[in-house]
Amino acid sequence: MKRDTIIKYGADAVIAISVLLLMRALPMQAMSESLKEWIETLGVFGPVIFALIYVVAAVCLVPGSTLTLLAGAVFGLGIGFVTVSVGSVAAAAVSFLIARYVARSKVESVAKSNKKFAAIDAAISEGGWKIVGLLRLSPVVPFNLQNYLFGLTAQVENGKSMEINFDSADFE
Repeated sequence: MKRDTIIKYGADAVIAISVLLLMRALPMQAMSESLKEWIETLGVFGPVIFALIYVVAAVCLVPGSTLTLLAGAVFGLGIGFVTVSVGSVAAAAVSFLIARYVARSKVESVAKSNKKFAAIDAAISEGGWKIVGLLRLSPVVPFNLQNYLFGLTAQVENGKSMEINFDSADFE
């Protein structure tokens, strides 16, 4: 193994361990309890504010499972489901747009030298919605990270990231 590769993997391991230690050190239980109490005081504006918090958290790559469970506990199944659905779709759109219009030019230069990313990029631009659907079902890549990754993929010729042509699609 080359020295540069060892240094790269070592740095990645140090960053991953640091993030895990930071997550363990934060008082997540106390923070979620205080958020729950605050949201309950907002009345009918609670779901709207909660959805906005969900968007910000998802854009910052905070795992949504805690917030999703908290929405169910605070608002109940029906309103919690709608609140989380609206928040997650809005977060996906914002993350996609950030990746598409802020980071795409920087990633294009890296993608040209990375064969794996270039292969994923080509598969998504050729397979479109099929590849996106399969990746959404896969637990390998977190949902929040996928939003950014899809924004970094190539655009097809008509300027859209994906195009579904129902005339030629095989639904059998």
